[in-house]
Amino acid sequence: MLSKIEALISVLQVARTKVILNMDTAGGNSARLARVKLQVENTLKVCRKARAALSGSAAISSEEISNTDIDALCSQLGGMES
Repeated sequence: MLSKIEALISVLQVARTKVILNMDTAGGNSARLARVKLQVENTLKVCRKARAALSGSAAISSEEISNTDIDALCSQLGGMES
């Protein structure tokens, strides 16, 4: 999974660079390209957070899982309906 996220980050960085270059050329649709750039940057942020979660100590330990009250968690999640 981590290697797929790394590849996606690379592709998004290239796409961001191309969008920036196209924004600088005359005749480019700057409003549309600005929206695309924002979407690519937001996706990059999400991918970087996912990469950090997968590669860092953000993982849940076996002890945390065994100490979790599943019934209480389900009850809390069930009460979040709007």
